[in-house]
Amino acid sequence: MRLYHFTCSHRAAEIDHNGGIIVPHYQPVLGLAVVWMTFDPNADRDALGLSSTMLDCNRMDVRYEIEKPGTAVRWNSIRSRFKHAAVLESVRGTRPELWYVSREPQRGTPLDLS
Repeated sequence: MRLYHFTCSHRAAEIDHNGGIIVPHYQPVLGLAVVWMTFDPNADRDALGLSSTMLDCNRMDVRYEIEKPGTAVRWNSIRSRFKHAAVLESVRGTRPELWYVSREPQRGTPLDLS
């Protein structure tokens, strides 16, 4: 299975500096740190829930292919564990069936989006 992680250019620089390691980031709605991924390399911003109006960066600037996503699980298989999961899924256009998460760091290889 191939999974992909999308991020902004300043986070990509950090990932590249760390040898391609994508570290989990704390998600206040979930109360834990995760790496978000998808199996669809062409998914759009809304489907992935990356359409935030609160951030200035473009979280679709860089795409990484995850090398060995063994610890990743489908979001839909664990969503019931989180009291406020519906908050993440309620944004217009989101497609939670595309989402994967992992609590473990993931190694990724940047892909050319041009």
